[in-house]
Amino acid sequence: MNPNHLILFGLFVFLAHLVASVTGFGSNIVGLPLVALVVGLDEGKQSLIVLSSLMYVIIVARWHRRIDWKQLGIMLGFATIGVPIGLYLYDLMPRRIAMILLGAFVALVGLRNLLQLMPDTRAPRWLARALLVAGGVVHGAFTTGGPLLIVYADQTIKHKSIFRSTLSLLWLALNLILFVLWSWRHAWAAATPRLTLVGL
Repeated sequence: MNPNHLILFGLFVFLAHLVASVTGFGSNIVGLPLVALVVGLDEGKQSLIVLSSLMYVIIVARWHRRIDWKQLGIMLGFATIGVPIGLYLYDLMPRRIAMILLGAFVALVGLRNLLQLMPDTRAPRWLARALLVAGGVVHGAFTTGGPLLIVYADQTIKHKSIFRSTLSLLWLALNLILFVLWSWRHAWAAATPRLTLVGL
């Protein structure tokens, strides 16, 4: 692998985790589109998710007393339904189509936040919970389901530190599900261990 690509990968990982350590989410949505350009989509998403899981372990260990267990259970229950569906759909997509879909998803999320579209609008409960399942699907496919899951969390968890702690454990749990499924399906990319070490 080109050394310049490894340096860029390291810089992108640093920026992504800087964002996530402040907000409790966003490492993959920020980092994956950039990382995928220099190391590939599969390798990029797997190394990022391992690294973000290590960060979430630290956050949860430090702030576990602030976790909202009720809301965590609701979010995890619905999102878990979507994860295997996302994995299945990702396997059906050509990688070029997957990259285009990832880019479109990130652009739409960024545009919505940039333009502050409907900032005070509360989604109906059924829609918020449907978005939890959809977030699980996106997380299973691209490990970037955060923006959809945040719609529910933003309506139900108001305190910033509780929000961050609860989401950190949610991401950690969803990531562990992906680790198990990738291992069961022998789907780990060969470059993932090396890239993870670079990221560390």
